[in-house]
Amino acid sequence: MIYTATLNCYAVDKIGDYIFRYDTIGYRIVALEIEDMDEAIVYLKSKGVEISMGPVNLGNSKRAYIKDPDGLSIELRQ
Repeated sequence: MIYTATLNCYAVDKIGDYIFRYDTIGYRIVALEIEDMDEAIVYLKSKGVEISMGPVNLGNSKRAYIKDPDGLSIELRQ
């Protein structure tokens, strides 16, 4: 089983108690490679995770998206 992930990188400024995050720098998504999309979707839904998009069949692969607690997308790839 092989897993891959993409690291998110942001430029951040803090002014007082407010944090400004510049999403134009670095990556804004984590991608996880999974073996079985259908099984992963069933498992995630059973844990209360909402699927924000997909799954979409792209021929040789499938893609779906969920969100982390901060609202950033997590891509699931098969």
